[in-house]
Amino acid sequence: MERKIYEITFWARQNKGEQVEEKLLSLLEKFNFELIKKIPLKTKELAYPIDKETSGELGTIYFYGLPEKIEELKNKVKQIKEILRFIILVRRGLKIEKINGGVIKTSQEANLINELK
Repeated sequence: MERKIYEITFWARQNKGEQVEEKLLSLLEKFNFELIKKIPLKTKELAYPIDKETSGELGTIYFYGLPEKIEELKNKVKQIKEILRFIILVRRGLKIEKINGGVIKTSQEANLINELK
């Protein structure tokens, strides 16, 4: 099956963002996902209280992965108590071409990665 580009965006409890990021990166490595980019954490007020929290840290990580491993990843992320909410999205319309076992990025993919930098 072909790898896809995914985005995980999460709300972490106040002052727990870096800890959550480390756990997520560890999970991505465990499932053999390839990191593309981390967006720096931002502290923000929540629109409504979640588990009695009124503010949290918002983070986003972009990565490559095989679709069949995403459900397992979601189940592991749900177990991280410092995460208030999260969503994993597929970045559609981007394909990865393989030539001689190496990965060559398409122009659309390269544009997205440059946009994220």
